Amino acid sequence: MIMTGHVFSLIKESVILGKSYIIWICVHYAASNLYIYYCSPKTPMGFLMSPFYAISPHCKVIYWFFDTSRLSITNMWQVFVLWGISKCNNIL
Repeated sequence: MIMTGHVFSLIKESVILGKSYIIWICVHYAASNLYIYYCSPKTPMGFLMSPFYAISPHCKVIYWFFDTSRLSITNMWQVFVLWGISKCNNIL
């Protein structure tokens, strides 16, 4: 009976971690596509205007979301590993 409670606890924590990881992936995907669309269009005029787009407020915000999500995704792998190690230590 105690083992069943432990398994449900592990599943619940895994779902919470998984949700946050999926949210960051969605933010990263959206930000990278929005940046390309709004801040670096694939036209000759877009090429000429890119220095001006890069310093515009909306492009800075999109880039902030892109960079923050990239760092969060990178750090989530460390969180997963440390969480797994801590759960193994609790079992052993």
